[in-house]
Amino acid sequence: MLHIALLAACSGGGEDARSEAKVRRSFEIFDQQVRAYYQQQAECFNESGFPTTVERDGSIAISGLDSERDQEVIAMCDRRSGEHPDMPLPSKEGLKQLYQRLLDVKECLQSHDLPATPEPSEEVFVESYLASLSGGTDSAPWHPYVALAGPEVEQCPAPSLGDIYLD
Repeated sequence: MLHIALLAACSGGGEDARSEAKVRRSFEIFDQQVRAYYQQQAECFNESGFPTTVERDGSIAISGLDSERDQEVIAMCDRRSGEHPDMPLPSKEGLKQLYQRLLDVKECLQSHDLPATPEPSEEVFVESYLASLSGGTDSAPWHPYVALAGPEVEQCPAPSLGDIYLD
């Protein structure tokens, strides 16, 4: 089964609070757009004979689809759904919160004797995350998981930017 997921701030006072409110609102709009996008994808895959459900978090689960074999169906559904909405740029404050939550995931992994990758400093994490979003680097931002599947994911679920901005 193929599972496609969504991607996902506290504020101080004054200008920063307004700025964080704008970022939060951008993520709320993005969430609505992504849910609509995946709803269209689900309808197309269902009509094409691939049972697809929309999950509570807005992601979709597609049964029986093989990304190599079924490229024509995938391309058709991609054309029908249009462009995937662009994720808004998170704030440095939001990325600092994400970093702290990812440190909690690393602690969880270690407490379950599961492998974890070494973390960079908070500053390096924030800057590399922003660089990855702007195309300034080909490398992904730090994540504590060694692999994106397996007991790590179930034992110690990782937060997303949506968890920061949509809570």
